[in-house]
Amino acid sequence: MSIILVATYKGKTWVVQDVDGESDWESVALEHMSNKKNKFSFDRSKALLMAHNIQRKQPSEKGVWEIFPSKKKEKG
Repeated sequence: MSIILVATYKGKTWVVQDVDGESDWESVALEHMSNKKNKFSFDRSKALLMAHNIQRKQPSEKGVWEIFPSKKKEKG
């Protein structure tokens, strides 16, 4: 089952698409956040709107979920 994550950390918010619902969402978000090529927004509400717009165009099975990962679990 796929989901769309909206991950916020230290004032930055990322939208992560096509996340496996059975995976560790926090680890997936941290990996996505650590890649400097991935864009982020300083406006959390705009990121949430973007995620819901993606959901309308390409429905995910479990919808949009918002998380607030902690860097403590980051590997490497």
